[in-house]
Amino acid sequence: MIRAKNILLTEQSEELAAQNEELIQSQEEILAQRDLVSQQNENLEEEVSKRTQELVEYNHQLEQFAFISAHNLRAPVARILGLGHVLDILKDKPEEKEEIYPKLIHTTKELDSVVKDLNSILELKKNTKRFS
Repeated sequence: MIRAKNILLTEQSEELAAQNEELIQSQEEILAQRDLVSQQNENLEEEVSKRTQELVEYNHQLEQFAFISAHNLRAPVARILGLGHVLDILKDKPEEKEEIYPKLIHTTKELDSVVKDLNSILELKKNTKRFS
């Protein structure tokens, strides 16, 4: 009877040892997965930081472009408005109005040139981004 209990205890001890070994292996796998997840989190944080910096730089470039665009467009638009006002004032003086029309056409062409230049800049930027 003691021998049977001894055998039973030995079997239970071996079973517990096997379960303990499985738990140790599971724990090692969990630790490895945790390390992998931790490394992935670090990589993601670096990527988010890098992309955030890129977006900040791009936003700054957009702000500069908007400022330059507004500045470059303002002068011809102001001249066109001024010439239009002069034309309105000179309703009854056709010979003087004739002097204004070439200036109006010239300023309109200048405005068109500014818009084309801005479009060229945008196209260059777009192509540069595509190839980088």
